Amino acid sequence: MVIYDINDSKIFEASLTESAEHEEELGKSNLIRLSWQSDIKITLPVGAYIVPFDDGIKYRLLDPYTPNEDATAFKYTPEFQHPLMWLSRVPFLYDTTDADKNPIKQQEWSYDGLTTNALQKACDAINEALGITENKFTYTLCGNVDASVSFSVSANDILSVLSSIAQGCKNNPCEWHLSWKHRTLYFGQVSINLGENVPILKAHDNIQYPSISESKENYYNCFYPQGSTKNMSRKALVGTGNYA
Repeated sequence: MVIYDINDSKIFEASLTESAEHEEELGKSNLIRLSWQSDIKITLPVGAYIVPFDDGIKYRLLDPYTPNEDATAFKYTPEFQHPLMWLSRVPFLYDTTDADKNPIKQQEWSYDGLTTNALQKACDAINEALGITENKFTYTLCGNVDASVSFSVSANDILSVLSSIAQGCKNNPCEWHLSWKHRTLYFGQVSINLGENVPILKAHDNIQYPSISESKENYYNCFYPQGSTKNMSRKALVGTGNYA
């Protein structure tokens, strides 16, 4: 895996181990954690990046990284972040005017108004932070969403403010998800299929008859998805079987 600096020059080529992993939790994390050992000590600079997938997305270091050292080698476990994770470092500034009508940006502000207006402000902040001028982020409402919302911001980053908007919806609990591929902020009762094949449970296929002996009672199997809607596809099916 080649690691590049912010100027696209090769820094290092790491020999990966089985400990390397892709960690993604919607709305919270999206990173590539590499792992290798070397007899060379290199401090990887902020902005250093890798391109781990065919989509060409650059996962970058948000902080400089220095490996740990033991008696035999330098151990590297840097975490390269998806571009959207940069939003966790950018304060959500509110555009307003001062007493003389001059435009200013505030770090501490409160909002009480239409939810759609708040989401549009969020999309504007995302596009500005990421320098996106074409194919900009827009929002999409999912399910029932409160018409209005109230929340306060005190030097919070953009991702934290998105959570504040969701938490401000009292009548209809909401979640959010940013899709880099679709440039969309999904907000509401979010259910996202990330492209994985959703398994369908079928008897005689991937579900076999149970082996039961010395019982006159019917036997039941029930399979159902569990967890937050953020990690559940709408295509997930419930399969039940009654085996006499």
